[in-house]
Amino acid sequence: PRVNSLRIRRSLARPEVALKAGRFYRLATRVMRRPILITVAIVALLLTLGSPFLNVTWGGTDASVLPTTAVPRLVAAALARDFRGNPTAPVEVLLTYRTPLTGTAAQRDALASYVARVARVPNVHGARVTAASAHVVRVDVNYVVGPNSAAAQSIVARVRAVLPPPDAQRFVGGQTAQLVDTLVSLGSILPWMAVVVCLATFLLLFL
Repeated sequence: PRVNSLRIRRSLARPEVALKAGRFYRLATRVMRRPILITVAIVALLLTLGSPFLNVTWGGTDASVLPTTAVPRLVAAALARDFRGNPTAPVEVLLTYRTPLTGTAAQRDALASYVARVARVPNVHGARVTAASAHVVRVDVNYVVGPNSAAAQSIVARVRAVLPPPDAQRFVGGQTAQLVDTLVSLGSILPWMAVVVCLATFLLLFL
């Protein structure tokens, strides 16, 4: 009963007169004369404006977004055509060992077995050791699909599922892995962002 007890604009002696003469009053009156028709038209407009999101693809960008005559796109296309295995954006695996690598037969066999299992992941073109130190071994995993494609993201998930050698901790990085982790991070935060936006909008409208 006291929702209108406080005045917002004290300068108006008769606010109802100004309200009925205003632009928004005339607009609201027209809308309420044909509420169903206006609702259908607005919903149709919103659906039309939102239709591009039906084909949205969450991922990163590469040279394919450039014009077909752009030099970076031509170079990327030539690399993909003439050098299979996507050598410019491999999945990078780091194996960190707790104890120094001594090059024993057991360590070599365990590492070779791990690399072979990674190489058997679907769509993987090959895996090989590209660097090694006393405690760290790097394995590059090449594949035959685009680095931002869903197939490449699936490769990262499958590579992460391969058990590392004993006494080793595995880290999987690279362009595609960074994209996967970014999408996972966004997916975990977006619902909370939607809740915050809805609450903030509700509070602002209430005030």
